[in-house]
This record gives sequence, structure tokens and C-alpha cells, in this order.
Amino acid sequence: MIFILYICSTAATISMVLPHENVDGNPVPALFKDRPPDYHMFLMFILFAFLGSFSALMLQHKPRVEIFFRISAVASMLSALAICFSLWLDYFSHYS
Repeated sequence: MIFILYICSTAATISMVLPHENVDGNPVPALFKDRPPDYHMFLMFILFAFLGSFSALMLQHKPRVEIFFRISAVASMLSALAICFSLWLDYFSHYS
């Protein structure tokens, strides 16, 4: 869970320092300029993964609740990675 916590913190920090472009009045990193909804979903999944891993670490004395938060953290992290993977596939399909 600590690993997911570190990855989420790093991903959120990196997304804040990337160069942004305005798309429909919203700042979106240049990587996601063609897909702003994917960027917003990515941020939501990163937030949910952070929340789930932090909650699982804080509630270790309650096994049922910890398992729920652990599963939600892993599922959210996998969803964020799926968005990154689809972005990567889309990038290489356009430029190859």
C-alpha cells in the first residue's frame, strides 16, 4: 500500500509540473491535449487510489474495512495505468 501511496503522490506532482495547454478553458497537460476527459479520469483514479491506500494503512486494525480500501486502491491504480497505456498506444499508433 505504501508503494501505491508513493506512486499516486508522484503522479499528482508530475501532472502539476507538466506544461499545460488550455482546452475549452481548462488547463490540460500537453500529453492529454487531444483527450481532456481521459486526463480528468486519470486524476480521479489517482485520487481514489491515494485515498484507498491511505485509508487501508490507517485502518489496519479493522481487517474487513482494510481489505475493502485495499481492493479499491488497487482497482483505481490499475484503471489509471490502463488510461496511461491507452494514451501510449494512441501516441504510437499516430506516429508509427
